[in-house]
Amino acid sequence: MTASQDQSPGPGSTVTPPISISASWNGIPILSDAFSVAEGAGKFIYTTHSTMDVVQIYYDQIMPKLGWQHLETGNGLYGGVQLVFYKDGRTVSIILKQDGERVIVMLSI
Repeated sequence: MTASQDQSPGPGSTVTPPISISASWNGIPILSDAFSVAEGAGKFIYTTHSTMDVVQIYYDQIMPKLGWQHLETGNGLYGGVQLVFYKDGRTVSIILKQDGERVIVMLSI
């Protein structure tokens, strides 16, 4: 995915977590309805119209299937949710933040 992609499915769309991985960043899956993508030093940020619950369930289910160990779930920045996973000496933080009818997802290694 590149920073120029913006394929928003539109507000109010019903989205369920994908069963397979259609895209990833550094081995970390990205929801198939990702849009408004930005990438920087050790970070990847995208927006989705999936609900917070759908996004959290997606990562809670898919990451262990990919060999990532769930370390913790806690409060993220600005009232969001932070998920932390570990694999092969790498730790990934996944921060979810509600933004109106969409969710901002920040992946950082």
